Amino acid sequence: MHICFLAKTIDPKTGGLGRHVLELTNSLVERGHDVTVITREGYSCEKAKAEVVEVSSPELQHPALNVYSAMPGVYKALKKRIDEFDVVHGHGWISVVYPLFRKFHSTDTPFVYTLHGVSSQHISRKWLKPLAELVSKPEDWNVDEADKLIAVSKDAKERAADYYDLKPEKVEVVYNGVDTENFTSKGSFKNQVLFVGHMNSRKGPHILLEAFENVAKDFNDTDLVFVGEGRDLEEIKNKVGKKGLEDRTRFLSDISEEKLIELYSTSVFVLPSSYEGLGMVYLEAMSCGSPVIGCRNSAVPEVIKDGETGYLVDRSTEAVEEALRKLLSSPEDIEEMGKAGREWVVEDFTWSEIARRTEQIYREL
Repeated sequence: MHICFLAKTIDPKTGGLGRHVLELTNSLVERGHDVTVITREGYSCEKAKAEVVEVSSPELQHPALNVYSAMPGVYKALKKRIDEFDVVHGHGWISVVYPLFRKFHSTDTPFVYTLHGVSSQHISRKWLKPLAELVSKPEDWNVDEADKLIAVSKDAKERAADYYDLKPEKVEVVYNGVDTENFTSKGSFKNQVLFVGHMNSRKGPHILLEAFENVAKDFNDTDLVFVGEGRDLEEIKNKVGKKGLEDRTRFLSDISEEKLIELYSTSVFVLPSSYEGLGMVYLEAMSCGSPVIGCRNSAVPEVIKDGETGYLVDRSTEAVEEALRKLLSSPEDIEEMGKAGREWVVEDFTWSEIARRTEQIYREL
């Protein structure tokens, strides 16, 4: 088949959606399909095996607005090539271009849309939710117009079905995955606690910092590493200074995949997020043999086996601290949970299997 992906990014450094699009398209190419990805200029990736069409667009004052400004270019690129495609697969608001295209042009090319969660629920500041619902309106249209919806977790399916009043048969659950051949252990535990994610309140870096401050007093050879950027980065850095933890805390961003794998391989991974469509970073960490700590909410319990591959905890400083203390006090648990996490990911979360299931959905359409 010739498959067209519409996505705001195919660059894994930009987050989970970029990683998802890159790995899924690469796996579909490996299965013998022709894949074209239409995305924004500057958001491609040298590891992409698909043909990537980048469209230029004006840079505006907010990332969400930049997605809107790219839509005319995506529309033109799609119009030139639509007759080549057997299916169009959308990821994120930018793919509303195809439902709009179908309003004005005669085409029967099926449209699949992946729900990485409910967009407005990704907003951490409650007072912004009404605005988020307005700005993310294109997702409503994508959901309405899709011939088939894919949800990246059971939780994402349930939330979307409730939010959009969907018939269950319209939504298929196909989990996110991880490249288990690439994300594999490159070392042993080095007394590190690792956070990877956007530095905002939804991801919980402030909760981890407070927990680490208490833990650090008793585990004086253990360091904390934050990987990511975001609006709360400077606030977290200031708190680190006030707590006197500068020598125990590192802040990294824009690191190579090789460096990320090294960090996963040598750390206990903690992400006390309040909401995840699935949480690919947990999978990446487990694939590298790291025990993981996450919260009992959204789709996180679908990823972490509590007490086997890590710990599921309440979203509080005290609960995160307790789980950290358990792990740091037991090198045996760190090793055993790391091995169990690797086995769990290899068994159920490989991209080759995810590509096979996605291909099956295309063929049914």
